Amino acid sequence: MKQSRGLTRFITAGSVDDGKSTLIGRLLYDAKLVLNDQLNNLKKLQIHSDKNHDFDFSYLTDGLESEREQGITIDVAYRYFSTKKNKFIIADCPGHKQYTRNMITGASTADCIILLLDITKIKNGELLEQTKRHALIASLLNIPNVIIAINKMDLVNYDKDPFFKATESFKKLLDSLNWKIKFWAVPVSALKGDNIVNQSLNMGWYKGNPLLQVLETFDKTESSNNETTVIPIQFVSRWNTKTSNAQRAYCGKIESGSLKTQENLKVLGSNQTVTIRKILYRSSEVLHAKKLWSIMILLENDVGLSRGDILVENKTNFETKEVVVDIAWLDDQPFAANKKYILKQGTLETTAKIFLKSKFDLDSLTTKTSDFVSMNEIGTAVVKTAKPIINIPYTYKNKLGAMVLIDPTTHQTAAALLIRN
Repeated sequence: MKQSRGLTRFITAGSVDDGKSTLIGRLLYDAKLVLNDQLNNLKKLQIHSDKNHDFDFSYLTDGLESEREQGITIDVAYRYFSTKKNKFIIADCPGHKQYTRNMITGASTADCIILLLDITKIKNGELLEQTKRHALIASLLNIPNVIIAINKMDLVNYDKDPFFKATESFKKLLDSLNWKIKFWAVPVSALKGDNIVNQSLNMGWYKGNPLLQVLETFDKTESSNNETTVIPIQFVSRWNTKTSNAQRAYCGKIESGSLKTQENLKVLGSNQTVTIRKILYRSSEVLHAKKLWSIMILLENDVGLSRGDILVENKTNFETKEVVVDIAWLDDQPFAANKKYILKQGTLETTAKIFLKSKFDLDSLTTKTSDFVSMNEIGTAVVKTAKPIINIPYTYKNKLGAMVLIDPTTHQTAAALLIRN
């Protein structure tokens, strides 16, 4: 790890009432990142509440009135803050099982996950089902940095034995998921402020850094320079419309690799090739464009591209109509084996049939053969599509392998898909 002022996106996850919103509120409060008007509102809300402690820090992130009334997080709450060493975007994800889709949304762009464990709920080393589900989702999304914040240490008198037992339980969970990753375990009390920003005086036995210091020292993983170039077309416009040289221009984001003028690309799913004549980035012409740049390109030979077309390196051949995926079912309508779903990969859209192979049992932490999944269940499947899609396995550094299924009848998001390696 190294210290650098970059941007880190992290999420808080875990089971309901583990203290996720309280932890973020306490972190912002202790780091003196709460504005005066927010602090005054917090005091007013506390006066009208029936809680005995000084502040309910969850009010700083639970922005919906229904969330405050129920004392839960429903939607993903985003907060931005910065310290002298780093900049952060927090996504506070809901813990309830029925809001798992919201957690997946928040986790899909995360560099780090803080997984909260309520020390009072861990009985005989058994972690809660939603804790296991969020850990499984984080492992599938390949999130590279993991912190387990073992919360409510004040309720066990800051005893080190429950903390170490909980850490061992999490290690066993990682082994069961075959998730080989280093993680940081921090004993905290979000309510009291122990080990959030400052070192706790109540846990002298803990020799590690408090939570914020751990977050500040993460080293961002850079993308490889030799990735295959992939550019989904998002929008088609006209360039130089006031002159006789007006021509079609294509807008999109470089999802993988890089691009330079006079480079030859091919159109996914066809034998057509194009040559890049001009690249525009932020209204200026450039000779070379990097990954994640949103650009406009003009072609030497216009072949009539449209939204949904994907430009790829001419030398590559990774298009396919059949892939193996991890699938997280998000719809309250159960999976229908005989239904054709709408599949979206970036801007590409096609129809697809899904053939379930197995699903993950969170009780036994094993994979079982199955041809059916229901809401919030996770499994593996074979996807067969009508049009070619990009067959690139999903990784943290390359998210082209992420897709969604849409029910053609209700137009609800039915499932999240990750192409397997």
